[in-house]
Amino acid sequence: MKADCSAPQAMHRLAASPRSSSPSSDYLADTGNRSRKSKKQSKDCYTGNVREGDCLTLAEVGEFTLYQRVACGLSPNKVTKVVAGKADEKLCTTGDDSYVYLQPASTVCISKV
Repeated sequence: MKADCSAPQAMHRLAASPRSSSPSSDYLADTGNRSRKSKKQSKDCYTGNVREGDCLTLAEVGEFTLYQRVACGLSPNKVTKVVAGKADEKLCTTGDDSYVYLQPASTVCISKV
């Protein structure tokens, strides 16, 4: 399903498409099919697409366990901070889950409600 990055359904956004090594940090990596020309395997990297105040729950999606947006009150998790331009887990409160992305630099903090 295609969705605009601002749509409520869009939980992740494409951050990078490196062609060699695995990405560092907390990217969701999707290994695509090999290119017919290069025979190299591609890997797209996705960052979380959330805003402060979003309520989330964990869900099994294929082989991944991912956060999905839900109505607040039904959720055990809430996005407490999103910092664009900085990739540093120390920006999150102790006890929060931190997701750090280097490209583009950002940090997402998620706390248990």
